[in-house]
Amino acid sequence: MFRRDKFYDTVEREGATIATVESNKHMSFIRRNCGWFVNSAPVQSFMILCIVINGIMMGIATYPFVRLDPHVSKIFKFIDLIFLIIFTIELILQTIYRGLYLFTDGWLCFDFFIIVSSWAFSKVQIIRAFRIFRALRLAGRIKPMRDVITAIASVLPKLGSVFFLLVLVFYIFAVVFTSFYKDMYRLGQTETDYFSSLDVTAFTLFQLMCMDDWSQVAREVMATHKSAWALFVVYILVSAFVFTNMLVAVICDSVYTLREIDDLDEEEASKGSSEIPLKEIKKDVQCLEKHMNHAIRSQERTAHMIEYFSRQIKIKTGNV
Repeated sequence: MFRRDKFYDTVEREGATIATVESNKHMSFIRRNCGWFVNSAPVQSFMILCIVINGIMMGIATYPFVRLDPHVSKIFKFIDLIFLIIFTIELILQTIYRGLYLFTDGWLCFDFFIIVSSWAFSKVQIIRAFRIFRALRLAGRIKPMRDVITAIASVLPKLGSVFFLLVLVFYIFAVVFTSFYKDMYRLGQTETDYFSSLDVTAFTLFQLMCMDDWSQVAREVMATHKSAWALFVVYILVSAFVFTNMLVAVICDSVYTLREIDDLDEEEASKGSSEIPLKEIKKDVQCLEKHMNHAIRSQERTAHMIEYFSRQIKIKTGNV
């Protein structure tokens, strides 16, 4: 019965799925060679180069000298089509090699979605703007970027808890600010409506959390309410400093843990590589011992034969 663990070996350290000697027995010649070709280092380096060039050209295509010139725009569209064909060929080769197990790899699923969407919505002008998301495929090809994304994905439960607490604090301060300062714009005490309703206050607090002109908002309110500085300072300390540092700390802890795992994998790999020569040396020593024993036995037989012939010669000589 076909089993995935016999068909593929996933190398976590390199982030690629490759065929082993054992799995080659379960693959046809075409699938094995497709996998060897598309996952080889030169081909992957070429694909990274294509993704980079394609992303740069998409950015250049937004300039007026490209958009307003039909001839230049047509050239850029043709080059973009060539890149899309190259990416499609790579996806086809990966599909031939992996089959349905293509969808067990998150990065390959992302590539599949981006490429299929590029073909399906090529005529829709609004959707075509999202072609730039092809550049995100670069994150799955470069190990440091892939490690960062893996670290962020691994801490999503912790980030969810921090985010929920932030939303709770955000809601509490929104109610407080709205209760205190909801009539300021109606009375002409501020030039902009900051706190007239809960939704308007929520947007203002998000602006304060991002440290975007928070002092201007605070000074307009402080012109009427002198003690308003305390509420602003407490909110900014809690939202902009405490929670931001908490998010950074969680992500840094995940990256540190990921590096420790990589170090352990490297140590295990080095131990495994050191054990292989020892086993080979042991086999060589055993083979040498066998040859030595065989040579010793041959020498013993030769000595016995020489002794026997010498006795026979002495006996014949005595008889004469």
